[in-house]
Parts: sequence; C-alpha cells; structure tokens
Amino acid sequence: DILDVTDKSNIDLLTRYQYPTSPQYSHQCWLSEDHTLLYLNDELNEQNEGLTSTMHVIDVSDLSNPVEINAITNGNSAITHNLYVKDDKIFAANYRSGLRIFDASSDPTDPTEIAYFDTYPGSNSAQFNGLWSSYPFFPSGIVIGSDLERGLFVWYAGEPELAFEFPAGVPGLVNPQGDSFTVRILEQGSGALATGTASLNYDDGTGYVSVPLTPLGGDMYEATFPSLLCPGNVDFFISADSQLGLTWRGPAAGASNPFVAAVAVDIATVFEDSFDADTGWTAENLGASSGDWQRGTPVNDPSWDYDPAADSDGSGNAYLTENATGNTDVDGGAVELVSPGLDITGGSATISFDYYLRLTEPGTADFLTVDANDNAGSGWIEILAINADTTGGWDTITLSDQDLLAFGVSPTTNVQLRFTANDADPQSIVEAGVDHVRVDLVSCDDIEPPACAADCAPDNGDGTFGNNFVNIDDLLAIINAFGTAAGPCDIAPDNGDGTVGNGTVNIDDVLAVINAFGPC
Repeated sequence: DILDVTDKSNIDLLTRYQYPTSPQYSHQCWLSEDHTLLYLNDELNEQNEGLTSTMHVIDVSDLSNPVEINAITNGNSAITHNLYVKDDKIFAANYRSGLRIFDASSDPTDPTEIAYFDTYPGSNSAQFNGLWSSYPFFPSGIVIGSDLERGLFVWYAGEPELAFEFPAGVPGLVNPQGDSFTVRILEQGSGALATGTASLNYDDGTGYVSVPLTPLGGDMYEATFPSLLCPGNVDFFISADSQLGLTWRGPAAGASNPFVAAVAVDIATVFEDSFDADTGWTAENLGASSGDWQRGTPVNDPSWDYDPAADSDGSGNAYLTENATGNTDVDGGAVELVSPGLDITGGSATISFDYYLRLTEPGTADFLTVDANDNAGSGWIEILAINADTTGGWDTITLSDQDLLAFGVSPTTNVQLRFTANDADPQSIVEAGVDHVRVDLVSCDDIEPPACAADCAPDNGDGTFGNNFVNIDDLLAIINAFGTAAGPCDIAPDNGDGTVGNGTVNIDDVLAVINAFGPC
C-alpha cells in the first residue's frame, strides 16, 4: 500500500500494488535518495517459493502507478529482511547470510553486491537465524547490526580513513645491517590519524614485531628495520589507527598479504627460466594415464576450472600437467619434471620457483613433491611435499643453499630439482604447474674495498684494511691466506665494478701485490 499521510487525521490510500515476482509477505522497504525507486524485501518468498535471496526494485516515480522493474538476487538461499539506503549504497540484513551491501551508483535499477559480512557462517539456508537488522546512518561510516544468536556487530563500511604512500618506493632489498624507507600517511574524508600509532610491522621468520615510525614532519614518516639475518626474506606492512579507533594497513590486507623484501646488500641472478625456450628440462611418466608435464602457454579452458588462467610471471609460458582442454589432470599415477644442473656455488645462493597446485582432495595422499640432488653423492632427497591447494593462483617458494644443506644436499655446480605430481587412490583431480625458476647469489657484505686493494694488511679492526702503503706486510698476508676461499687479500682480478677478487687467494693475488709495491 502507498499512503498519503500529509493529513495525519485523514490518511489517504493512493494505491495498492502487488509485485509480480512471487509475492508472499512484503516485509520492509526503503526509498532511493531521489525517491523514485523503492527497494523491497519479501520475508517469505525464499522459504515458501524457493527463491534465492531476492530484492525487488519498484519504480515509484508515479505514486499512482508503481511498477516492478527488477528482482535482484545474489544467489544465496537466505531469507531477506530489513534493508536501508544511504547515499548510493543499500545495506540489507539477510538473516543467515548476514549483512549484504549493494552499490546503486552506476545503475540504481540494478544494484551490484560489493561487500558482505556473514554473521551466521555455518549456513545460508532459508531459516530465521542470523542478522535481523542493521543501521548504516552514522556520519562516521560505522554500521551496526543485530544478530539473533550472536548479538551486536559493529562494522566500518565507508572509504578508508587513512591511506599510505611510499615516495621512494617500497624496498625490495633490505640491508642486513639495518635499513629505512619513507612513508606518507594521508588522512582521507573525515579520517584523522591517532598520534603515535603509526608502525612498521615486520616478520623475518620468527613472528611479527612492531616498530614505531619516526615522524619527519607533516604527513611524512620514516620506517626503520633493525639488523636482520642475511640471506633471508622479510615480510612487512605499515599500520596506523584512526581517531575512530580503526586500524588501517598498507598494503590493505596487512599480514595476510604483506610486502616482501630480500635481506641482502645485493642480489645477482645467475639463472632464470620462464620456459620460453627449451633449456634442458626433462619429463617422465611414472604410470599415470594422463597429466604429463608439458611446456607452453596455459590453454585456460573455460569449461575446466582447475588449470591456471595464465603463467605466473607474465612471460606467457610455464610447465603444466597436460596443457590441453578438457579433463587433463594427473590420473592413476605420477609424473615428474627434472631441471637441468644449476650452479649454486660462488656465494650465498637461493633457488626460487613458482608453483601451481589444484587438488579436489587436499590434505590426502595427493602431493606435489620437490626433490633435490647435488650430483655429488646425495642422490635424490625430498625437500618439500605440498598438498595444500593454491586455490587457482601461483605461490612462490625460495630455498637457500643452507636450507638444502640441512637436508644433505651440498651447494655444487650441478644441483638438480625434481617436481613430482601424483594422483593416489581414491582418484581425484590433480593439476600442477611450475614457472619462473631462478638462482640468485646473495651478497651480505657491504664493506667497501680499500682505495688500494693490494694494501690488505693490517686489519684495522673497523672493517677497513691497510696503511696506504703496499709492502712486505701485505705480501706476508697474501702468503698466509694462500688457498683460502675469501679474505681482504683476494684482490685479483679487478672486476671493474668496485669489487675485486675471484673467491680464492692464489698466485694472481701474490703477483698483484708485488706489482703494486710502494705507496698507494
């Protein structure tokens, strides 16, 4: 019913309208901001008529002739209940499916669901449990909701109050002796930063630690890392509280999806394979009826939800288990992929790779295993056994030479990796992929070479060497260090990039000292 209540003592019925889409019980409705559209929830048509959660959109621009122009569903089974409109957003309390937020800005006649919070996560069935109503009209952007079983919920559903910028960029490399970067914290809308709450949150593998940011004036701050173990990786994000008491993070997901940096002075990539060419990988079938490893561009079959839509690094290619349309996963056995020999000598080395794994029975006997062989006596040794689904995306794993050594795989010039995807009984879907394999040499030493490299004695105890004169002391230091793997007297050759040496003190270094005898 549409009533004219201008005269409270003489309320007038303008029209009675029955919408055509499964009318049962017109429970509650709310007008759009311009009062031309009515959004209505029927509390019984989901339960009695079997509809999925439905919001009716009725044109009421002519109050004497309302017309339903749309019936919107998000596909859930839950009963629709109270809804409210604030600006161009619709906030619907839909019992077991919780708070649903729709955006009506682009097309008010066809609002799009943009967010939700499920207060009754165990079920979305059409029963009278869960969120009964909400109130979205606080100027702060806070929304409250009443749940029949779980009580009062308090949400923030506005635009972010605080935003983070990184004027010099987000560091991808962090000096192990400590490092810093600048952060700008922007107050947005009615948001205001709570003083003293801005922090760098970092995890070097031992758990997250928070360090307050240093104010630099205005909206600028400095984030400082302490000394960290090298080589390694550090996860990190920035956080700050608003005066409303809400915590904001950059990146927005915080610890769930942080920034990642390598802990090192320098990283040199000595091997990188995105599988755009044949570099010597070999594939073997171990009794599987399908799913052989193949190199190529992912086919991205729209009728098969288990293979990747694309490769991991954007080159276009990857190794995948039977890269073809249709049901082409690994069945009834295993398939293996073996790398060419990888040289991980010459310093602190890491091997990293991206992998893809889809399993319909995760946590069972279906695995993607990663083995390594140093070809110097270790044989194949299992390093990883992965049976957690990557849910349609690619994940990255990095192994250091010390990680491999802990398993008994020595850092040699001919280390190989083996990736094995298997489908064990009972039969299930197993799709796997490997991409972007690389070997990096990590430098953890930031001591500058002396101005005169041959002046390598004495050790001055402060990270420097020499007395600005190449003499017998330097020659004796070379002789004493002869045959060692490194040291200040490993001065030949001059590498032309501010560094010297080849990793071994030998006759070349002796000759370099003799040739440089005298003042620097």
